[in-house]
Amino acid sequence: MDGIDRLIAGLVEDAERAKDAGAGVTDAQIEAAARSMAARGFLPARGGEETYRTLATWVATVRAGLATRGLLLWGEPGRGKTLFLGKFCRAARTVRALQIAELYQEWGRARVLNWLAEDQLDIVPEDYYQLAIDDLGAEPTGKRFGETTEILADAVDQRYRQWQRRGWAGATFLSTNLSPDQLADRYGARTASRIAEMCAVINLTGPDWRMR
Repeated sequence: MDGIDRLIAGLVEDAERAKDAGAGVTDAQIEAAARSMAARGFLPARGGEETYRTLATWVATVRAGLATRGLLLWGEPGRGKTLFLGKFCRAARTVRALQIAELYQEWGRARVLNWLAEDQLDIVPEDYYQLAIDDLGAEPTGKRFGETTEILADAVDQRYRQWQRRGWAGATFLSTNLSPDQLADRYGARTASRIAEMCAVINLTGPDWRMR
């Protein structure tokens, strides 16, 4: 098994562990989280009850103050990843991966990373340093003055250091249409490994929400 295969196996194992991420929450708390999700318009997909419970477990863990990592939602388009981020991952800021790539082309690497990390408040709330990045992998490879770079790999590296420093208060929430092996192929084993360490990994399956 080569390095990429081991990484992919680790990501799959992490996704399985996500099902047990709510070891500190009760069934009643998980059920309350599921009812809250449904009340806010995030309904279980046909045949996706197990995934829905995994999401509800993660929400219950956050509500109980027991969460330590962010979240990576991956799956085919239209499975509700962006919807879930917007409703249940209350990051201080949400940006699209495409926006980061476009700003890289205009500003360059250093200014983009400074912008992502900027602190504009004298006194910040506890979760101020949390960040959601939507549609990871949909952005083109960054090009500036003839050079190319995967600026999102740099952004993930920055977010990893933020999480190491602040824990849950510096959590990152990601959505992507790419599978774990595709993330590793595009951004490299190091970046994909850091995502797996700092995020609970959940695969959203089921029918396309837009086709319901």
